[in-house]
Amino acid sequence: MSTAKKDIVLVTPVFRDSGRLSTFGPSLARAFAGSAQAIRWIIADDGSGQEETSRLKKLVAEYRQIHPQTEFYEKGKHLGKGGTVRAAWAAHSDAAWLGFADADGSVNAPSLLALMERAVQAGPGHAILGSRMRSPSTTVVQTPLRRITHEAFAALARMILKLPLRDFQCGAKFVDSESFLAVQNQLREDGFAFDSELLVALNQHGVGLIEVPVDWAEKSGGSVRPWAEARPMLAALLRIRRQKSVGHYHPN
Repeated sequence: MSTAKKDIVLVTPVFRDSGRLSTFGPSLARAFAGSAQAIRWIIADDGSGQEETSRLKKLVAEYRQIHPQTEFYEKGKHLGKGGTVRAAWAAHSDAAWLGFADADGSVNAPSLLALMERAVQAGPGHAILGSRMRSPSTTVVQTPLRRITHEAFAALARMILKLPLRDFQCGAKFVDSESFLAVQNQLREDGFAFDSELLVALNQHGVGLIEVPVDWAEKSGGSVRPWAEARPMLAALLRIRRQKSVGHYHPN
């Protein structure tokens, strides 16, 4: 990896989510401003519309006063969460590490900073995955329904994708930029299953997947509806398995 690549880019994808971001954002901006890491925070709009984009730009301007390396990114059309994260990563792939964190603040600022530190320690050729695993140093707060759906999806994903991971969908992940660029053109999933596909592709390329327990707290007002998303998510897992079976994710 080039010695010029030293910073970390964190993308927060937002789709009509300025309300939740306004609650989470100030604490994250303060944490980044006080960190020894060189962090660029990219708030990436997923085609939210003119009024919402205006609100997001105002928030970015506020956060830039706290953490000057805060930027706004937009493609102008609705891509889906995965499509937005990938587009923002591709536009900022000069960084050493690329990550994303959901706008709801379910993974708090100290946990995000800890994941970044773990990434720097691990070095190139690794992906650092936040995981909703209870441990002596972490707490997980979620309703019984959310816990059941999370554990059911994880079990299904392990079975279908043949990856021994505890948590495929936690909204905080980091990968070194060279590993992302190696798999970028193989990624097709633009929706909520995009990170499951990313993990399969990285694994096929020999990238080490490291799960790290994080504090996680369920937030209200999100766009994810577990039961409504169940069928599309299953279909996505089956598509990913099919692509894997024909060697789509193998290194060229």
